[in-house]
Parts: sequence; C-alpha cells; structure tokens
Amino acid sequence: MKLDKGTYYGNIVADIIFTLLTCGIYGLFWQNRVFKAVNTLIDQRRFEFWSWFFFTLITCGIYNIYIQYVLAQELNKGIAAQGQKANDNLPILALVLSLFGLHLVVNAIEQNEINTLCE
Repeated sequence: MKLDKGTYYGNIVADIIFTLLTCGIYGLFWQNRVFKAVNTLIDQRRFEFWSWFFFTLITCGIYNIYIQYVLAQELNKGIAAQGQKANDNLPILALVLSLFGLHLVVNAIEQNEINTLCE
C-alpha cells in the first residue's frame, strides 16, 4: 500500500528537536506515527501504541528494544513489497542502537525509510 506524504512524512530534524525540547514527550507522538506508517505499509494492524507504551513501561524498556527490531523487519518487508531496495541491516541496527538507548536515532532512521517511500 502506498504511503500518504501528508500523513506519514516527517521532518526528521524538527522531530528530533521537538523530542529534545519536550523531554521525550513528542517522541511518543513520533513513535505512534511510525507505527501507523508501518501498519499501513504492511496492511495489518500489528503495532499498537498503547500496548507498546504499557509493555515498555512494565518491562523497563526491554519490550521497546524487541519492538524496534520487529518494526524494522516489517518495515523492510513493506519496502520490498513496494518494489524498492530494503536495507537488510536495518533490524540489526535498530536492535543494537536500542540496546544502547539510542531510540531517537532508531526513530530517525525508520522515519527516513518511511519518507523515502512517501516521495
């Protein structure tokens, strides 16, 4: 399924700045947009914001590390389904960066992949 530029395209620099200025609160909205984009791309409702939020809280962030890996895998499948070249290293990169607490960087990389599909 084609991604709508008006809905899923994000200005990565602005997203990072707003996330830092709001001490991470804007990052939650950004994560939700990434979830919605990947759900649309794979034509399934696989990633839910509130369940992710709840399980991330009760596992002290461990669930987020897992979800970032799975999200990157599904994003790659969606990219390949669009006939574009997927980044095979994206899931491992998302996993490693998430392990080191660099979730903001993972979101930026995933948003860049989504922006490429929107163009």
